[in-house]
Amino acid sequence: MHMCARVGRTMIATLLCMFLAAVTLSPAALAQSRGNSGLPSRPGNPIANLQQQIDALKQQITTLTWLGTEVSTLQQQVAALQKQMTALQVLQQQINTLSTQIASLNTQMVGLSSQVAALGTSGSLGVFDAKGKKMGDVVGVQDSIPWIGFTAAGHVFVLQVAPGQLLGGFLWYAGSNCSGSVYISYYAAFIDGPNILSVAAVHEPDGVVYAAAAAAAAPLQMAQVRSVLLHDGTCYDYGSSFSQNVVPATPVMTLYADFKRPYSVR
Repeated sequence: MHMCARVGRTMIATLLCMFLAAVTLSPAALAQSRGNSGLPSRPGNPIANLQQQIDALKQQITTLTWLGTEVSTLQQQVAALQKQMTALQVLQQQINTLSTQIASLNTQMVGLSSQVAALGTSGSLGVFDAKGKKMGDVVGVQDSIPWIGFTAAGHVFVLQVAPGQLLGGFLWYAGSNCSGSVYISYYAAFIDGPNILSVAAVHEPDGVVYAAAAAAAAPLQMAQVRSVLLHDGTCYDYGSSFSQNVVPATPVMTLYADFKRPYSVR
């Protein structure tokens, strides 16, 4: 009887210990399911909040890296545009000077032509090459710079006479590095002046003369151009195409095949 009572008390004590152990271990088991942190689950878990902040910072770093690449690309584009603007300013100054000279020439054409005709063939001023070969007659003078008249391939045009070269307009090209279709800028002076004159330009350094149709037959057209040949023979490439008011041009003669530099007027 006493033995049965002790066994019963022992079993009751064992069951109580197991119950207490289960009660004691339950919070730890819950903490285990929350990552062994012992901290409350989201959103109250500060570690979870910190992870969210880290993830957000990583996203911001990725965005900033992309923006840095975009900014570098934009800086390169701005530098290229600034270079183009500088070249355009120089070119515009040259165009303005030439346009003014052509406008003045056109206003003098009628009077100068009559004066040259009055001098007679033997008394007129002419332009001669280094070997004394006559290139043509002087048809006008602007700012002490004579203009020579030419007729070639059905085109009548004038060029400025400098000791080392003859000068006309600027040659524009559809392609890069002065390649592809060739055009000449069309000056208002030719529209307002004698429309029998063709717009002409000299390709340096080989001396090929390009001419467009006379002003009356060569309407302006918008064309895509990319590069331009300056008077010193330098080709400037803008890097991309843009629209320009021009007229198509074709080669009509080669100066240096027939005439040797330098030139003189007498």
